[in-house]
Amino acid sequence: IRNDITTFDIDINSRGGYMDDGLEFINYMTALKPHNITFNCYVDDMAMSMAFHILQYCSTRHVSKNAYFVHHHSIIITPDNTHHEIKQSYICKQNVCDIKYSIDLESTPAVKKIVLESVKDELKLNKEIAKIMNITLAEMYDMLEFGNLTLGIDDIVKYNLADFIY
Repeated sequence: IRNDITTFDIDINSRGGYMDDGLEFINYMTALKPHNITFNCYVDDMAMSMAFHILQYCSTRHVSKNAYFVHHHSIIITPDNTHHEIKQSYICKQNVCDIKYSIDLESTPAVKKIVLESVKDELKLNKEIAKIMNITLAEMYDMLEFGNLTLGIDDIVKYNLADFIY
């Protein structure tokens, strides 16, 4: 990055992407913020899955009144090109959650390791989203219990998921 660049304007219109790539981008943004780098993000249409998470790490979040967000449990694609949805159950007490997940019993140790790392990453992301939404982690998991959590403009405003609506 050139020294004279202090602001990035990012247009987000995405169905999401790979968790690893998204986390790398979030880590990059987080590392630059202490150096007075600003990320202004704009959503005209959709921020789904990992794009929803990236948006929440922006310095300012500008969202169209027609936009919507989608949040869901992770789906992991392992090196053997198989898809593993993280099926979770949980018990939460005082915002400390014991999360249990299941994967195919026939999965290799390498796949199990990837899934475990992804569960940890998802937990970190969900904690941050719950904090932004001013809800407990248990409430976040309740909202995700039946699959996708789709948020229209009323929910976006209610849960503080945007700084500016246009």
